[in-house]
Amino acid sequence: MNEEKVKEYFETKDALDQYQDILRARKLEFDKGNLALLNTIESKKEELTIIKKEVSDDAILEFSTTNTKKLYGGIGIRESETLEYEPTNAINWAKKHEVCLILDKRAFEKIAKTTDFPDIDFIVKIPKTTVTFPDKFKE
Repeated sequence: MNEEKVKEYFETKDALDQYQDILRARKLEFDKGNLALLNTIESKKEELTIIKKEVSDDAILEFSTTNTKKLYGGIGIRESETLEYEPTNAINWAKKHEVCLILDKRAFEKIAKTTDFPDIDFIVKIPKTTVTFPDKFKE
């Protein structure tokens, strides 16, 4: 193993950690120095949320009475549908109609790795070697 490269890795990682610490300290200093501004921003965000809800309610009311979708100030109405169904019914229907289903790869692989289903005999388990790095250099 190239020991110089390992040392270089940890030296670079330590330097990065130091720069990130400096940035965190500067952000904290900025936040302390701009507390009034940051509080005003949060207050305006909360105020905007309340006003947006009120405008939305008014827009829906106006649309329900006039059927107008383009409202004052560029406010618009968009209609869509939301589907409600039992997922098992949808899966059964999709299987029956041979609709492509997306494989939940993570769930499938978890089952394939931890259980022995006889009908999952098409799986080949390939050993994989992964290199791990500690947070700090160890002598």
